[in-house]
Amino acid sequence: LAAAIAVPVCVTVLLVVGLLLLTKRMRGRSFLGKIKPPGPGPDTTLVVTDVQDSTALFELMPTVMDAAMRVHHEVVRACAISNNGYEVCTEGDSFSVAFGTPQDAVLFSSQLQEALMAAAWPEE
Repeated sequence: LAAAIAVPVCVTVLLVVGLLLLTKRMRGRSFLGKIKPPGPGPDTTLVVTDVQDSTALFELMPTVMDAAMRVHHEVVRACAISNNGYEVCTEGDSFSVAFGTPQDAVLFSSQLQEALMAAAWPEE
């Protein structure tokens, strides 16, 4: 009789714990895992990136800058995703990324700086 009660209780507890962990992991994401835009509120934070002097660099080295922008865009998107950032828009080399908390925005910014320094840039 004790086993008949203990097994269903243990299974139920494991399911509840699993659902709680999944819910915490999915914070800010849809059921399919896509990042949802943060709603309006005092903690919603927008980060805008820009590549300094990109227009001049494109004029001097268009082929190299095309390759560099591909690397840049991959790095920005990877960092945004890993910090629950929602890509609002891009324009040229600039990204606008929205976050549900200022902490996520700061973590994104810090991680992005490190990732850009470590990225595999074109040789020129």
